[in-house]
Amino acid sequence: MARIGCVEIMAVWRSCINNCMQSRLFSWWKPNFNSIELVGSNGLLNLCKETIAKTLTRSSEKHFMNKHQCVLLFQRLSETHDTLTKVQQSISFDLDEKLFLVLQELLQVLQDVERVIQSSYVITSEWLRAAIEQSDMKETFSKLIYEMQWHTDVLQSICMDCIRISTITFELAWCFGQLSVRDEFALLAANKEDEIALKNSFTSLRLQKSIERDFRNQLLKKMEALEDQLASPLGGSHQLLENEDQHKEQSTIMCKDSNEINSVTSSLNLFFLSPQDLLNCLSGELVGLGASGRVQRINLLGSTFTMKIFEQKNTTSFDQEMAAMQKLGHHPHVVHLLCYSKTDDKCFLIMEKMDMDLSQFLQEKKVKGNKLSVVEAIVLMLNIAEGIRYIHSKQMAHCDLKPRNVLVNVEVDPLSKLLKACAVKITDFGLTKTKNVGKTYTDQTWDTDTLWYVAPEVAKGKDNRSKRVKFNLMKADAYSFGILCSEILSGEKMSEDQPAIDLKKKVKASDSPESRPDLSKVSFPPLLESLIRRCWAENSRVRPKFDRICEELRFIKGLLLRGDHKILESDDNWEELGSKIKGAKHQISCRHCISGNFEEGEKSSNVAASMKGVRQGPWGRHEPNKKTGLFDHVAASIKWIRLKYQQNPPGIGLLEVGYLELDGEEYVEKYSSDIIGTTYCKIDFKPDEYIKQVTGSVARHEVTVGDDKVGLICVSSLTIHTNIKTYGPFGDDTMGTQFKSGIGEVIGFFGASGVLLDKLGVWIIPNDQEDGDPSHLIEQS
Repeated sequence: MARIGCVEIMAVWRSCINNCMQSRLFSWWKPNFNSIELVGSNGLLNLCKETIAKTLTRSSEKHFMNKHQCVLLFQRLSETHDTLTKVQQSISFDLDEKLFLVLQELLQVLQDVERVIQSSYVITSEWLRAAIEQSDMKETFSKLIYEMQWHTDVLQSICMDCIRISTITFELAWCFGQLSVRDEFALLAANKEDEIALKNSFTSLRLQKSIERDFRNQLLKKMEALEDQLASPLGGSHQLLENEDQHKEQSTIMCKDSNEINSVTSSLNLFFLSPQDLLNCLSGELVGLGASGRVQRINLLGSTFTMKIFEQKNTTSFDQEMAAMQKLGHHPHVVHLLCYSKTDDKCFLIMEKMDMDLSQFLQEKKVKGNKLSVVEAIVLMLNIAEGIRYIHSKQMAHCDLKPRNVLVNVEVDPLSKLLKACAVKITDFGLTKTKNVGKTYTDQTWDTDTLWYVAPEVAKGKDNRSKRVKFNLMKADAYSFGILCSEILSGEKMSEDQPAIDLKKKVKASDSPESRPDLSKVSFPPLLESLIRRCWAENSRVRPKFDRICEELRFIKGLLLRGDHKILESDDNWEELGSKIKGAKHQISCRHCISGNFEEGEKSSNVAASMKGVRQGPWGRHEPNKKTGLFDHVAASIKWIRLKYQQNPPGIGLLEVGYLELDGEEYVEKYSSDIIGTTYCKIDFKPDEYIKQVTGSVARHEVTVGDDKVGLICVSSLTIHTNIKTYGPFGDDTMGTQFKSGIGEVIGFFGASGVLLDKLGVWIIPNDQEDGDPSHLIEQS
């Protein structure tokens, strides 16, 4: 049989893709034909190998910042080169263009590695600036090592499929984003060796300028203080606060703002710039104006940085932003703070320079007519999500995530000749809060550009001036991220030319379609749509944590690189994938917690459709017009239950439930007002214990209202049956009408309450052993 040429293969391949795109199937998958025609997969693989070879030539050079960590990069580069050579020997690239996308992404990673290696090579005169910019870069090295390994794993999985030796199942377990224990240990050891080498180099370094000597002395003081902290029995908990005038003697800096962010400068890259030295540098161009100050360029130590200037009236914002950035240190997706300064009337933060914000980048792409591909969009989202995940790992929430607060560095792709983002970093920490801080937000003002990204519960809480309203601020970040993702995919700005008061009404009307972007106008995989919709869910408990967001985004990216289109097009695959996630107890596609108005007997269809559990009941009082006190909550499991009850007259005055979600987050729901009852009881379930059945009774509870006695129909007793033992009865189970649920695993409750538990039903995963009683509701006479 004649050998088919590359041109014929390309023609057939393009024809197939075009046919798919003419239908809705795979309409979101649009590879870059220009790039493919330029090099093809084999040419792209050679570019990867050439980039590695070029970078490895620097391994013999001596003048390296972070030398020991660079050695780990060199080792991983060599392993990657060997893998690419084996792939090239095994695969016919004329016949398999499936490798193009993953090779394109791998090339980007290798170019990132090349940039870090290149910037780590410094001559003596640049040593001080390099130390300020590049010390404490463990997170950056960790990401690069992981990305090289992950992309080569995906590449090899495609090759295994192509040569049909075996079928590799690409799973969520591939996408945790963490180094192996071996790599993590090696990186920690290398980081420590680099700190020692840096200190030895600076001890003997001779500097001419006073500003350089000042920075060098501060660096040595901080390194000595850090060593003392690590060696101290107090483990670094002893902290000193000294005035900036004494900065040469200070060993640590501690900032505490009104939102309780405490931070010790354990990072080696935060310095104080004296006012006189600052004045000598104030000659850069104005970049922009913000709510708390202006931003301009500054030339320092032979390089250009960005300086944020605060008026003295905004010192709270300055203290808060500096404290947050101190605590965050150096991360590849968080803007790096280098030093700070103060004068009589102003405060200054000096940080790394970036090219533009995300809004400007998306607008420039739109103007030039080259909207982001789905893979490019997901990479951008993943970088932002990893930055927020890191912020949350420090027990902080950003609270102001929007395109203007995401900065990018850009370059022209040598293959496609299109503008691309080569670095993505989160900035503006003036509103950052610690994890457990409640905030009324009554002191915060929003413009129309910000309002679109504010979670509904935060917008509503701002208007509640009578009391402090606490939110899960990290879940509010997830909402902002979901809105941001839709803007990245569409390339369209969310803000509209309308009064802020009208826009705020839309945001607060969280159940209104107008409060969310219209995803029907954008074509992308249903799995990605599912994730975005969960991020901006009305109920904050449904929104995933950023550990899970990063995991799912990387998984979707892997599916795209592998060309697993059927999985990407499926609407129900998260349910199937749920069982593969660590700690997953049930195959649940999405956790729901619904609390709102629904007519008696009406089922919450979106919950019922997405859960393996079913509703049984309710049992209790029949009040078809009741609109308050309704509840409907379901989670992965129930951790504990607390009750308040009495025997005579019988009744349940409190049912409090501790729910546990798939991602490990706990939340508590309280049913009834905790007014009636004489006895409290709390049941803490063991780790392997679960509720298999609920039984109880419904009876009349007589209460005195003035001179009259009123009989309220209510749940008069409850008995909790688990797989280990039976708890109860709580209340009088000899009176009234008895009821029982089926047997299985109870994962939630629904019903209505007031001063008593009026009616109760269960969410249960049945085991088909016993159906349970049908709903039984008694009219209130």
